Amino acid sequence: MGGDFNVHSSMWDPEVTHHRWAAITLLEIAADLDLERTEPCNPGPTFISHNADLRPSVIDLMFHRISESARSCTRRDPDSKGPTDHIPLTTTIVLDLVIEAVTRRSITRGSDAEKAFIDDLRKGVPATVPGTLNTAADIDRVAQAFADVFSSAWDKHSHEVCISKRLQPW
Repeated sequence: MGGDFNVHSSMWDPEVTHHRWAAITLLEIAADLDLERTEPCNPGPTFISHNADLRPSVIDLMFHRISESARSCTRRDPDSKGPTDHIPLTTTIVLDLVIEAVTRRSITRGSDAEKAFIDDLRKGVPATVPGTLNTAADIDRVAQAFADVFSSAWDKHSHEVCISKRLQPW
């Protein structure tokens, strides 16, 4: 979590002499999210006003998961400041190398499998419709029969596909 929190505190700005409720609340919220503030490896102001009468301050902050904060590298990037009055913060986020595959079942549009699926529905659905529906139990029974026809046809004609950024899951 990071951004311009516009909160002054002696905890992150040596020029500030107080640590008021807004800073305390911010740290408590971060802790509730299992986050802690990450000190930039090149400390210094993150806000330098265009108004020369205002002193530079630290109001832009970066938070990482408590378990990751020791491995994370946050730094001020004054070379990327541009016309803004804020110095951007950059960070390195360590990602897991193992990404679990996400799979789902699918039927390719226009395929023979899609035609067979539709044929199975055309045959199965009419067989589930009784002449009349007199009770709630009749409606439940027909609804379950519809669900069974669709489920059976889907399981029979669909195939499992892996969802990834690449067409091949290598």
